[in-house]
Amino acid sequence: MTYLQVHKRLRKRLGSPNAYPCKGCRKPARHWSLDAPAGSEHVMVELCGALAGLLFSTRSDDYSPRCPKCHVLYDRNMRQRTAEDTP
Repeated sequence: MTYLQVHKRLRKRLGSPNAYPCKGCRKPARHWSLDAPAGSEHVMVELCGALAGLLFSTRSDDYSPRCPKCHVLYDRNMRQRTAEDTP
């Protein structure tokens, strides 16, 4: 399973994120955003191509709708927390 396959499956199962309010600010969402932290058993890393290094999960429950601004802020905070937890 790849990052793009997971996001295609998300759209098929949950629909477009545009149909939901952003989890952060309640404005219209545009992205499916990963909520699960790195290191979770079902979180993987894209290994190839332009998306190499991006985290994704095989579980639909690990995603929330977010607007682009909240998505960037959430991912930045998640990376900082992960870096702080790494010895």
